[in-house]
Amino acid sequence: MDRIHETYNEYSGYDWCYTNTNAMVVSAALLYGGGDFAKTICTAVQAAFDTDCNGATAGSLTGVMLGKLAIPEYWYAVFHSELESSIIGYPRMTVEELTERTLVLIDQNSPNERT
Repeated sequence: MDRIHETYNEYSGYDWCYTNTNAMVVSAALLYGGGDFAKTICTAVQAAFDTDCNGATAGSLTGVMLGKLAIPEYWYAVFHSELESSIIGYPRMTVEELTERTLVLIDQNSPNERT
């Protein structure tokens, strides 16, 4: 993270929320997190820069790689499998509903059948 900070400045209006720095921070967090969900998210956030996006991206990727069973329950139990969004018509839904809606869209827009 020190090397990223040597080149970019999170106090600059350009660098704090920049695709390149975000990609560097998330990549470093994934590498140094070592497959540990909490360590990966915390590493991404502690780097500064775009903390909310980097923490969310690192957490999402780690969650996909590890699967739910490898994530400590205290990270998700409080949400009761519900999501709230700012999408008109979809203010609240369960993770299962979102998954089903996503799979329907994939099926409708994919030239190949899902296996």
